[in-house]
Amino acid sequence: MLKRAIAVLVALVVGAAVIYGGVSLYKVRHELFRPDVGRVGGTDVTFDVEQAPGEDEAEEATRVLRKRFDDGGAGGVEVRRDGTKRVAVVVPKSRHHDALVAQVRRLAGERGRVEMRLLANAVADKDGLEAAEKAFLAMKGPPIKPGERRGEEVTVGAGAGKRSYRFFRLHDGQAREWLRMAGGPMRKAGASRWVELSGYRNNKVFAIDPAGLGSASYFALCLEPGEPDRVGSEGIERVRIAGKDARQVARLEFTFTEAAALRLRTVTGASGGGRFTTEEMRSLGCVVDGEVVFAHDVMAPLSRKQTFYVYALPSEVDDLAALIRGGELPVKLDPASVKENPVAPRR
Repeated sequence: MLKRAIAVLVALVVGAAVIYGGVSLYKVRHELFRPDVGRVGGTDVTFDVEQAPGEDEAEEATRVLRKRFDDGGAGGVEVRRDGTKRVAVVVPKSRHHDALVAQVRRLAGERGRVEMRLLANAVADKDGLEAAEKAFLAMKGPPIKPGERRGEEVTVGAGAGKRSYRFFRLHDGQAREWLRMAGGPMRKAGASRWVELSGYRNNKVFAIDPAGLGSASYFALCLEPGEPDRVGSEGIERVRIAGKDARQVARLEFTFTEAAALRLRTVTGASGGGRFTTEEMRSLGCVVDGEVVFAHDVMAPLSRKQTFYVYALPSEVDDLAALIRGGELPVKLDPASVKENPVAPRR
């Protein structure tokens, strides 16, 4: 009997030790298995900084780029200053090496400014949308000037009732999804610019196709938030791709801070969990560097961990997730200055 009890006790101790060891290894798995550029070699990708940054800016820039290209550290990517006016991103050899180097070249020079904004609503912002439509149809060119991230401002009301709106570019995939839900574009014959309701009839799509070739540019109208209602990169703790498929539909999972989640529930009017008609339903847009990359129709109170649908190519989703999770670069990198140098492994 005693021998059996001892055997059971030994088995329990060994099992506990195995479990503890497994958990400990899991927690440091990134350190154990990440590629080391000194051991396997890789590629050094450098960019010029347009203006020499201060110490704090330089430190923040390396943090943003590290999080943009290797959130969590599993890829072994290194980011460092190369003198006073250059930044280097070092990518170690791995099965993702070529794709990651290409992504660094595409995205290192992007600002990465993220804003969560309400889109103008067909009921609550009826007068604002009417004013914007009138102004849009009278314009000679697009509502956003080349090189600008925000478009023309539209203001309605006065005093305490004054509201301001801005035009932003609308991602083609989101625009096509709205138009698909609405039954297709309602463009009048010969029109080079037109405005129509989205699929749920709660927003409007502003479109321009001057050449009439079917390759329209799309725009959306967003509210200008007050300072207490702003949610940007600082309110987003984590972004991960929860799924994507061949139909160009992806799911991005955002983890907001508690304060940001509460603010978003308040500004969308969903904090009380009330029911909306489709026209009254608020849409929350994610604006990245001046483009509404997706719009979420708020049918229930937003969670701190919230999934959003994105209508884009798989490669676009990878880039989008990288930009959002990295946050805004405090310095401007010159994409034309990019240089690649092979890094040999140290013997």
